[in-house]
Amino acid sequence: MVAVTRRNLSQGVADELLRLIRAGELRPGERLPTERGLMELYNVGRNTVREAVRALAVQGIVDVRPGRGATVLAISTDQALDAEMVAALLSDQAVNDLYEFRRLIEVETAGRAAERAEAGDVAALQQALDTYLHAYKEMLPTWNADVAYHRMIAAASHNVVYESVLDAVNDRLLAARRETQRSPAVLARAEREHRAIFEAIRDHDPGRARSAMSEHIDSAVWALEEARKQAARLGATRHHGSPPHRDGRSPRRGR
Repeated sequence: MVAVTRRNLSQGVADELLRLIRAGELRPGERLPTERGLMELYNVGRNTVREAVRALAVQGIVDVRPGRGATVLAISTDQALDAEMVAALLSDQAVNDLYEFRRLIEVETAGRAAERAEAGDVAALQQALDTYLHAYKEMLPTWNADVAYHRMIAAASHNVVYESVLDAVNDRLLAARRETQRSPAVLARAEREHRAIFEAIRDHDPGRARSAMSEHIDSAVWALEEARKQAARLGATRHHGSPPHRDGRSPRRGR
């Protein structure tokens, strides 16, 4: 039996709201039900609802404003990727190989950056981290800031080969990064790990930097598996029908 966690619940609520948006039951410009309404509708707690809405906001699917709640935005073509297409993308063996390659090169890159980073490199890395943290805190898409942060680590290693190779890898992994960074749990882990990597490089501690980057790549692999599971769930929902609401209501009728 799979343990039910708050992360499982928040992802489930986010998946169901996304299904309703894609189906047109919640249209662009409409507001989601209130936090209280969603809590009652799905029989979950406030934190679970907030994490679910945050996941949608990070994807650019809803806009969250203080005092206004969450408003549905238009979904672009790439955001509305078919579940089967996402599953195929994430299950590609090339993606597995690239993550394995990341483990080999990025751990050493972080170590070299800790050894060689100059004051200007640390300042640039701090700025890249701040940009990432701003996107995270404001519930904006984080994947481009994530790529920029890792690129800055490579720059701090003062090895142009590392930079070139990582640029090529990052280009190939951008779509997978986008899919894996939709989960609140994934984002929370990445935020902590990015801080730890920066602090180790800033402190010129190569061993700690390698360890922190190794942990981060482990998390990326875990996130990939979580994204694959989510894609499989969405595919099953599409083929077999959506799961019923716990009280049989839809958000549109429940408001």
